Amino acid sequence: MKHYKQSLWAIMLVLFTFAACEKDPFNGTDNHMLEFSLQQADGTTYGGEIAGNTVQLYIPSSVDKADLTAKYVLSELATVSPDPATVKDWSTEQTFTVTSFNGAQRQYSVKVATKDVMLGESVYLRTDKDVEEFAAKKIEIINGNLIIGAPAGTDSISNIDALAGLKEVRYKLTVNPTYKGDLQALQNLKSIGSLLVNGSPKQLKTIELPKLEYIRGALSLQSDSIAKIGFPALVSVENISMTSVGLTEFSTPELRVMDNFNCRLPQLDKLDMKKVETIARGFNLNGGFSWQDYKQVTPTIKELLLPALTRCEGMTIGTFLALETIDVSKLTQTNAITFSNLPAVTTIKLNELNTITTNLHAETNMSTHANPQLAIFEAPKLETVGGEMNLEAFVNLKTVKFPMLKTADKFRILTSVQHWDMGKLEEVGILYAYNYVPSIFKNLKKIGSLSMDKSPYEGEMDLSHIEFGNSISIIMRDAGITAIKLPKTFNGNEGLFEINLASNPSIKTLPQITGLEECKRFQISNAPGVDEVVLPSSLRKVSEQLSISAGARSVSGERLQEIGALTLSANNLTSMSFPNLETVTGKLSLFGKFLESIQLPKLTSVGRLEIGGSYSGWQNEKLTNLNFLSTLSSVGTLEIKFCKFLTDYSGLKKALDSGSITAENWTAKTVHDNAYNPTFEDLKAGRYVKP
Repeated sequence: MKHYKQSLWAIMLVLFTFAACEKDPFNGTDNHMLEFSLQQADGTTYGGEIAGNTVQLYIPSSVDKADLTAKYVLSELATVSPDPATVKDWSTEQTFTVTSFNGAQRQYSVKVATKDVMLGESVYLRTDKDVEEFAAKKIEIINGNLIIGAPAGTDSISNIDALAGLKEVRYKLTVNPTYKGDLQALQNLKSIGSLLVNGSPKQLKTIELPKLEYIRGALSLQSDSIAKIGFPALVSVENISMTSVGLTEFSTPELRVMDNFNCRLPQLDKLDMKKVETIARGFNLNGGFSWQDYKQVTPTIKELLLPALTRCEGMTIGTFLALETIDVSKLTQTNAITFSNLPAVTTIKLNELNTITTNLHAETNMSTHANPQLAIFEAPKLETVGGEMNLEAFVNLKTVKFPMLKTADKFRILTSVQHWDMGKLEEVGILYAYNYVPSIFKNLKKIGSLSMDKSPYEGEMDLSHIEFGNSISIIMRDAGITAIKLPKTFNGNEGLFEINLASNPSIKTLPQITGLEECKRFQISNAPGVDEVVLPSSLRKVSEQLSISAGARSVSGERLQEIGALTLSANNLTSMSFPNLETVTGKLSLFGKFLESIQLPKLTSVGRLEIGGSYSGWQNEKLTNLNFLSTLSSVGTLEIKFCKFLTDYSGLKKALDSGSITAENWTAKTVHDNAYNPTFEDLKAGRYVKP
């Protein structure tokens, strides 16, 4: 009995298990989208991810969304409206309603997003077969280099149309000279690392990449075959470096930022960079040739417009013979500006320029390229020029307007300029003046060095209110300047005041010099027509050197008390008079063939004393005694030589008695070739006069 009951329970358990495994009965309430995909004509399928009521698909961006057919699976006996298979364009989100057998509805949104297909290696396309194999991969991003064409040899690739889906090359895109096609197939490129055109590919005449926005590195072009480059969407590039005798047009109308621009383009007709705001390092554009064996051509560009540029480290524009207008009106600060060989320029806009840290140059290396057109040069907000300001290439410049300029390291005053608006200029490091302009000098407070040459000014120069740190050199080529007012002291690094008469014998008198009491060096040179040199009546001390090179017969300094050294180079000098001179700390040189009258009644100390002639053919023929040295008590070294008639040394008695003249400094080598050459023993014995 027990066995029977166990068997019965086993049978019932099996029956219950079979009953539980039977399928649930169909109730007609399910309205689910179970599977969804899009399929290309070639059978490539892109599956969707179903989350809740949303279907998300990702397809390569190169795939045409109008060339996709929907495939789907619904709940049993459910329907969908509209039928996804009827949708022709999946570029926008689609909504579908799934209805169950009993009429319950559920909405699904199908979203299609694109994704880029990336290749993580460089691509070398040397043959058409290489292009075909690469195209089959449908790559949109190359995370490496793309090299088109072999670097040398015969022509390699003729067509790259299969690269039309390429969007980005993250490293260098190189076009080698063996490539014999164009770059139209790269019209979908948006970003590249660098673009290098190597040599001159035969068929590559134009480069236009309409969607290119970023060149992360350099645009480098060394090709003479390309005539036009256009990047209408480009907003940023690091470096642009191009040398080409073929390029006539370069257009980047949306470009805003670059690091450096360095181009030599001898046939340039158009440059469109109107939105460039920043050039971090420099802008260098040259229209000249750097080689000799090329046919000479001339750029015809008339306008160089950079109206949005606010910052540029340095700017050089050179050798554009037709260029008329340069517009950098928003540039506020730059390291340097150079305009070179621009003979046709009539307008330069520097409206906002405030600071030039080094140089502002307008220069020419050919007289035919000097500029006779520009009449007005202005920078209304310019305050500082840290280097040299030289506008000499503008040979007919009439007006210079720098109303806010306060300091300049080097500055040139040009003779052609008739009106200077520089009312706030107070300090100049080195001033090269080809004219004395009272309105400029009136406001100046400090000048390091003044060099004046060829000045047509006539009348008095007033420099008395200016602090000079180094030197004043005035070259007078005519007698226009009649008087010069100087500050009382002038003890800068050089402390030189120089009047140079440019060897003009027609100038007979020096300008009247007043005010100066003390300086380091005082020099009168190249004055063959001046018969009498009279030092400023106010001059008391020349601490280093007084030098006179002239045709003078007489030299005098009424109030001069101390000199570092005195050098006279005047072949006709007969007399000199320094009635208050007490000390010459260095060399006192009294050489002269006809020097006869010497007045030094207060002289007590000389570092080195030189008297006489230079050699046997050029002797002093007038001195017979040294009585003009009777007050001299101290002398370091001496040399008395080639005095043809000198026989009386009594004037040195005080120096001998003081012990300044010794056997060491009075020898046959220091006193010789005179009419009388006493020994030291002769002097000690009182034999000052030749027996």
